[in-house]
Amino acid sequence: MMNRVAEMDEDTLVRLHDLDLLAESIRLRTLISEQAEAERAAGKWDDLPEVIRAYRNRNRQS
Repeated sequence: MMNRVAEMDEDTLVRLHDLDLLAESIRLRTLISEQAEAERAAGKWDDLPEVIRAYRNRNRQS
């Protein structure tokens, strides 16, 4: 595999890098989604509307 990468022209190497970034983005999105779903199921975000309301009220007063 390393030999194939070493022999790639620049355009192909850029495309390979782009694909690697896409794969990492998908992996992270899945991980974050799973964590968010677990937090939601645990009730961690039940008071989110109130937190947002308080934040907006605090910023309006500034």
